[in-house]
Amino acid sequence: MNVDKNVNEFLKGMEKVLKNYAEIITKLENEKREKEDEIKERGLDLEEEWRLLDELEDEYERKKEVERDITIDRIDELAKKHNIRLDGDILVFEDENTYASGMGFKHTSIYYLVCTIRVSEDRALKVYANFTESDVYEKYDFVFNYTSLVEAPVIDPEKTPFSHELVRTIPWRFIRDTWIHNIEEMIKEIVEAEWKGNDELKKTVQKVEDELKASSWIYDYAHVLGALREVREKFSM
Repeated sequence: MNVDKNVNEFLKGMEKVLKNYAEIITKLENEKREKEDEIKERGLDLEEEWRLLDELEDEYERKKEVERDITIDRIDELAKKHNIRLDGDILVFEDENTYASGMGFKHTSIYYLVCTIRVSEDRALKVYANFTESDVYEKYDFVFNYTSLVEAPVIDPEKTPFSHELVRTIPWRFIRDTWIHNIEEMIKEIVEAEWKGNDELKKTVQKVEDELKASSWIYDYAHVLGALREVREKFSM
C-alpha cells in the first residue's frame, strides 16, 4: 500500500519501538522464570512457596504493564514528531492463535491493533502488528514479526451517526471469532455508504439486512440483525 513520506517514516520508527518492546518482554519473562526456579529450590513449605511465587508473578506483571505504557507513549511521541493524527487507543490486543504445541513446546501467533492513522476526513489506516510467543522447554521468546496496513472508512459520531450507533449497539461479547471478520466487512460497507449520502446508506443497510436474515440461523448474525433493526427504528429508516 502506498503511503506518504511522513507515514512511512512513522511506520519505520514504530517497528523499531515494537521490536524493542518484544525484546524487553522476553527478558522480563525469562528473568521471572529464573527467580521462580530459585524459589522452588529453596525447599520452603508449600504455602510459603506459593505466596512468594504469587508475589513474583504480580511484580513482573506490573513491570510488563509499565513497558507497555512506555511503548504506547513512544508510539504517540513518534506520531506527533511526524505530524500523524492517531484515532483511538494504541497497542490493543486483537487476537491470538496457537498454531503448534506439544510436549515441552508451544508457539502462538498474536495480533495487536497498534494504532489507527487518520489520513483524511473519511479514511483511516489501521496498523496491525504480528508477534510470535514461543515457549520451548522453559525458554520463552516474544518476537515482533511484521506490521500490516488495512485501509478503513472512518466512523465519526457526527458525520456517520448511523454507523456509530450500530457499532455501539451490536453485542460484541456474543460475536465469535469465526464470524467477526464477515460482520466487520458488512459494517465497513455501511460506513462507506453513509459517507456517500443518505440514499446510498438506505440501499446498503437494506442489502446488509437481507444478508443477515439469510444467515440468521447463525446466532452471531442474529444478534447483529437485531442490533441493525434497533438502530434502523431509532433513525426511522
